[in-house]
Amino acid sequence: MREKLREIEGLTLAKSAAFIMVMFLITILAWNCDDAYHAYVMAKNLVNGNGFVYNIGERVNASTCPLFTLLVAGVYAVFRDMYFSGILTCLICSGVAVWFVFFKFCKNYQSVLCALICLGGASGFITYATSGLENCLLFFMTALFYFLMMRKQEYGKRDLFIIAFVIGVLMGARMDNVLIVAPAAVYIFFFARKRNISVVKSVGIGIAGAFPFWMWEIFSVIYYGFLFPNTAYIKLGTGLPLTNYISRGISYMLTALFNDPILLAVPFIYGILAVIKRNRRHILLAAGTWIYLLYVVYIGGDFMLGRHLTVPFFASVSGVMLLWGEEEREERIRTLMMGITMTAAACVLFALSFGTIEGKRYLWTGDKYLMQCMDVADEREYYIPTTGLLAYMNTKNGDYEGVVTKTFNTVEVEEMLERPAPGGELLRGASGILVYYYLEGVHVYDAYGLADAFLARLPAVYDEHWRIGHMQRKIPAGYEETVITGENCIEDENLHQFYDALSIVIKGDLWSWERFKMIWRMNTGYYNDLLGY
Repeated sequence: MREKLREIEGLTLAKSAAFIMVMFLITILAWNCDDAYHAYVMAKNLVNGNGFVYNIGERVNASTCPLFTLLVAGVYAVFRDMYFSGILTCLICSGVAVWFVFFKFCKNYQSVLCALICLGGASGFITYATSGLENCLLFFMTALFYFLMMRKQEYGKRDLFIIAFVIGVLMGARMDNVLIVAPAAVYIFFFARKRNISVVKSVGIGIAGAFPFWMWEIFSVIYYGFLFPNTAYIKLGTGLPLTNYISRGISYMLTALFNDPILLAVPFIYGILAVIKRNRRHILLAAGTWIYLLYVVYIGGDFMLGRHLTVPFFASVSGVMLLWGEEEREERIRTLMMGITMTAAACVLFALSFGTIEGKRYLWTGDKYLMQCMDVADEREYYIPTTGLLAYMNTKNGDYEGVVTKTFNTVEVEEMLERPAPGGELLRGASGILVYYYLEGVHVYDAYGLADAFLARLPAVYDEHWRIGHMQRKIPAGYEETVITGENCIEDENLHQFYDALSIVIKGDLWSWERFKMIWRMNTGYYNDLLGY
């Protein structure tokens, strides 16, 4: 008995040490990316009573992660320091997710070591455990979903409702991440064993339990006029051929393969292991990660190195640890898991040596196809000197603005800030940090259409070297005057008519019948011909 207690105490100590090590890395390398401030602007406007908007006076959703933005806004309402609020929210969500891996999923010393190498050695995971983006909340919700699914073989009404609630929050954090849990969710609500619950009732409980997402969508349609955030239109509604997106998506994967291969290795290993063990539930969980990785290729990847790979990676780490725990009595599985641990260590060593040196050189100086990888950047490396937690802590009297301004301390930016905006209220093109700290109350629009509902719906201007999320739109003649004066001065007749209809949706009386009629028409493609679609 004493020996058993000592073993439990020793394992708990090992888990605690591993948890502290990973959280130390996450905390010491905590940072905020520029894109985080797009959501921060909306959070600040909400708390200050200006609406959940980017540009005051226009109901446009510039955030891909509405529930995470609302969470940050709640913390900001208490502390009134947006940087601290964002970092704190990220650390709490990521901390709970990492806690689940070590204290709920790992069942022996080998699994603790494997999880430590995977999580601590994955640069992408450490990077986006903070950053101010929604990844941390997705880690938390994914870990909770895995825990709830795997702890029982038979589900009751309460189990189904809680699982559906977690899925609803996950979709509210980022809608497309539902793909990761979709196969497992279908199994749970349609095919898994239940306590005297019919399939119809099970589906009904699932729909009711996912109310965080449905409530957000209802709010989104009423308030913004659309189901999807504005960012969905600027990234996917470009008019560019699908082959271009897939080409960029493959480049995104190649870049990760050289710079952070463990992000792709673990999902691959988890899928193979689940099939070998013929474990139905793990096969479905692994299938979700693979489906999402294919989806990432389909949408062209991202310009942030590893960002969209971190959630399937974290999900796969969780799955491997759970599978290891279920099969720990078999000697074969122990040998296989030690092989996985060594493979993970090899991936980390590769990334720290060849991957970031020769690999980068190969990708960046090869033929044109591989040179597309130049558009994928290590955002943390660029921003952490000024937006890192250590920079924040070392700033005198916590005056963070004195540090963050140095992020874009270039001649071009200084000239932009010094140049008076036309009419004193318009600025064309500005980054998130600059908008948050310098341009409060100024109407911001840029050629990418980030927070501009009109420009986001125009076809992108084709550029051979286009960058995902940064596809420029041609500014129609008269549009700048339209923004400044508030009167429709757009010269093109079709675009003039489209802008009038869109303005009713984003600026008109919230509860007017005319606005709801326009919302219906906008979402059913009634005006698409005016845009040339």
